[in-house]
Amino acid sequence: MTPGLHQRAEERPASRGNNANRAARLYTLALLFLAGMGPIVLSTMWPAAIRQDPLLIARPAPVEVPTISFRNRLDEQVTLSDFRGRVVLLNIWATWCVPCREEMPALDRLEAKLGGVDFQVVALSVDRGGMTAVEAFFRSSRMRHLTRYIDESGASMQKLGIVGLPTTLLIDREGREVRRYVGAAQWDKEEFTQLIRKVMARREQ
Repeated sequence: MTPGLHQRAEERPASRGNNANRAARLYTLALLFLAGMGPIVLSTMWPAAIRQDPLLIARPAPVEVPTISFRNRLDEQVTLSDFRGRVVLLNIWATWCVPCREEMPALDRLEAKLGGVDFQVVALSVDRGGMTAVEAFFRSSRMRHLTRYIDESGASMQKLGIVGLPTTLLIDREGREVRRYVGAAQWDKEEFTQLIRKVMARREQ
């Protein structure tokens, strides 16, 4: 298995073989990305059964997230440091990515359930079409709770080491990555809300 990847063995003891295969697929995706193929929509290469069971990369210790900047719908520059003090679920997505579009309603429901001074879903689009593409998708999908963010340059993907869409980072109050999920998920499921609540309950010592 690729060093540094800690699978959910405590949750699924019988699935170690499958998890190893997923890690191998992720490694292959990374090689393709480095070879110049660019970001890959994960569902085009992975079986449908994996799409709603994303690969979990659990950090042995929280990792400081690189500084990235993007824009909101008012064309104002935003950085991740602006969210310091709250837990963030950073979702990197694009409107042309089918699994990204499919998981977005669950992210919208998660923001409605937990969003506030202690938590926010930051759905960051890397559409080259800019905010126009994001606005059109939000209208057609009736998104009511997520804030629109855009990075049409795609620079955030490179800084965060993202090789495929969607990829989601769970970031603690101190701006550190504690979990990374590669692939689509039903984000408002109880297992995710419980994990987020646990991270929200932690305070810097």
